Formats: sequence, structure tokens, C-alpha cells
Amino acid sequence: DMKTVGEFKPEVIDEVTRLLTIDNAQVYLFSKDFEGKVDSTEYYFKTNYAIEELQESLKKAYTSGDLSWKESSASIHLPEKNTLIPTDFSLLQGNPMSVEKIRSDEWSEVFFHQDSQFKLPKCTVACQIYNGNPEGENKDLFHVALRELWIKCFNDSIRSLNYLASMAKVNFSFSGTYRNLQVIGKCYSQSVAPAFEMFSQSLRKFRQFDDERKFTDAKLKMIKDYKNKLVEAPFRKAFGVLTQILINGKFSYEEYIQAFEKITWQDFKNFEKNFLNIVRFE
Repeated sequence: DMKTVGEFKPEVIDEVTRLLTIDNAQVYLFSKDFEGKVDSTEYYFKTNYAIEELQESLKKAYTSGDLSWKESSASIHLPEKNTLIPTDFSLLQGNPMSVEKIRSDEWSEVFFHQDSQFKLPKCTVACQIYNGNPEGENKDLFHVALRELWIKCFNDSIRSLNYLASMAKVNFSFSGTYRNLQVIGKCYSQSVAPAFEMFSQSLRKFRQFDDERKFTDAKLKMIKDYKNKLVEAPFRKAFGVLTQILINGKFSYEEYIQAFEKITWQDFKNFEKNFLNIVRFE
């Protein structure tokens, strides 16, 4: 009943919960490993797929907790503790009429501005990351494309972090221009420090990125996205080109596609060795 969908009804909750069993489950697997192993094609988008019943051994494994059937090193476990969830909702004190510099040294500058209107224990954070060893990468299309591909691979690697963040109402994004990298976010004040700590840990961990398959998938996705931009509606394309010029320099979509197609796994590894060795934060 849509009229009472927002009402608290324990009996309805119990009824729905009883339906959450392995016998009522639908499991979706998406992988290129199934190429050539499926027997059906979706009518509209021509996507290849197959449908089959869950194996009894799999059902038994789910109900008994026995994972001996698994073929990989993956394991089922509880998620890690979400340290991003705030517990302190008090307001920070400061002068609402001015911007204060609360930190300044050779490598970073931090500014603070007190909200005087909404008076909520939330904040907006912007962090600019400048590479100390650009080596011409701000002007050379090949290096600009490598950096954009690096950002894509890094964002793909922090999906679990993004999930934890979303559960704590921490809305952060990581992107870049041909001048710098930037982290922009909105969250509760107490979540800022642990969010940036987890983000910096993810950056350090990503320095050991060594998955050529994920690199190839990201590269193909970037090429596809830029090709799609070429056939967008003229009005939308015009604004997209303007944004591209203002943010990422003078290069066209066609030039970006050619640059991405030339990038090899070894190029990516060589770029990653020196990228962000020396940085400045603002």
C-alpha cells in the first residue's frame, strides 16, 4: 500500500525479512571471463548473457557457512569498523567574518572559515595537490592523459572507501586538472580528520598498484567515454569542449583518444614511479 509505505509496521518488516533466503536470491555475475560461454542475447542492447539455477553446493555453502568450495583467496567477513561516522555534533568556534590561516609551512597551507548562517556541525573541505616534479607533464598531452588515467585507476581502487564514506554522509571527490589534483568534500566536522587519513593511506597503498588488467579496463573505458563525447548533442558538446579547454588545456577529444590508445602498461608504470614523489598541499 503506497499510502502507508512510510509507516512503521513490524509485521511487514518480519514478512519481508523471512523472504530474504538463498532460495529467493538472484545472483548477478558480470565478467569478461564469461565471453563465449553464454547462450542468450538481450533484445535491445544485444548484451550476451545466460541464466541458470544456483547449484545445490552453493546453496549449502551459504546456509552452513562452509567456504571450502571457493576457488580464489577471497573471503567473506564483516566490514571494517567505519571510523568516519561522527559522534560529536558540537559547533566549532571561530570568527564568522574572516578567513583564518590555521597552518602554514613549506609544504602546505590550511585556511578556516566559520559558518555563520546554517550553524551545523558540517564543513566543506578543498585540498589542492601540486606535484613537485612535473617534468613538463602539465603541457605534454601524453603525460596529461597518463595522469588522467592514473586518477581513473586510483578512483576505481577506493570504491570500498567511498562506500564507507557514503554511509557516514562523507561526500568526497578526487579529480584533477592539468595544473593540479584536488580533493573536495562535504561532511560532518568530526569526519574530516579520519577521512583524510584514510584517503592518504589509500594514496600510499596505490603506489604499489600492479594490476595490468585493471589498467587495461580503465584505459578502454576512458577511450570509450571520449568517443561518446564526440557524438553528443551539439549544444552539450559545445559546453563540454569549453570545459575541457578551461580545465584540461587546449587538447581536443580526438587528440585525447589518440594519446590514450598509445599508452602502454609500461608507460603507466614508469609514470607512476615519479608521480607524486614530491607534493605540496593547499
